Amino acid sequence: MLRYGQTIGFANRTIPAGSWVREEMIDMPAPPPLDRLPLSTAVPAPLPPLPDCTFEGYRHPDGSAGTRNILGIATTVQCVAPTVEYAARRIKAELLPRFSNVDDVVAVTHSYGCGVAIDAPGAAIPIRTLKHISLHPNLAGAPLVVSLGCEKLQPARLFGSEFPILGEANVIRLQDLRGFAEMVAAIMDAAEKRLVELDRRRRRTCPAAGLVVGLQCGHLLTPRAETPQVARALIREMQWYDEYLARGQADRSANTTPGNKRGGLANIVEKALGSIATGQATIEQVGWEIFRFILDVASGRKKTWAEHWGLANALSPFNPGPVT
Repeated sequence: MLRYGQTIGFANRTIPAGSWVREEMIDMPAPPPLDRLPLSTAVPAPLPPLPDCTFEGYRHPDGSAGTRNILGIATTVQCVAPTVEYAARRIKAELLPRFSNVDDVVAVTHSYGCGVAIDAPGAAIPIRTLKHISLHPNLAGAPLVVSLGCEKLQPARLFGSEFPILGEANVIRLQDLRGFAEMVAAIMDAAEKRLVELDRRRRRTCPAAGLVVGLQCGHLLTPRAETPQVARALIREMQWYDEYLARGQADRSANTTPGNKRGGLANIVEKALGSIATGQATIEQVGWEIFRFILDVASGRKKTWAEHWGLANALSPFNPGPVT
């Protein structure tokens, strides 16, 4: 059985034309050995530059660009989350209305930082994840940092070489303060000073190449990798992930959910190939529609529905390391 020219499985029974194809009707193809994957054998030809494609964003000295102007409050440990979230609600209600050029206040809270084996293999993954989220361009790359004081994931450990840039002045240690009211007051005082700085920022015209767009699924990546070195890096990550899954007696096929299957996806191979257009437009036409929408959202001219309704998933960093 083929989808987009790729084999997604082999029929294990007669399937009449037009019938619904379900998971149990096909056998998945055996995954190719990672050490035999092609390396950069089908690299797409470079496309011509698009000089007139720009967005209105917030430029940073390091060359990155944000699409929103947000006060970020990073946390080092889950113990401070309730206090920080309470303070963030008050900042939104009491301070943010005075700063019309600031879009939002975001508390980067999570379940990590205390009872963890901080030097164990795999611990670097959630630490790196939290660091990069906290330094996101939409947070101007300079969040306030709230620490408890006794946690294993100290601010200097979380931010590494970037910590001197943030500076001790932007770190609030709750154990240095007396009581809940004083803790909240300290966070709000620091937030007000930072809001004054953020409110001075203005959107500037930026090239579309300055946008970094995250993708959730992908397939057949190694042949299209720009160089063999990039392809080998992808294979190294796939090898690590397969070994991680094997320790839990699972493999990549476990990803496909009951809802995926009810919606028509037969297996993980088909899921990884991406979405299906209805035939009412070409792939190129839909691609341009998505691209223009991305530029409008990045420029603040439009909002996604999640942003419109204020919806966001709780942050749950992937943690392959042990918890002590």
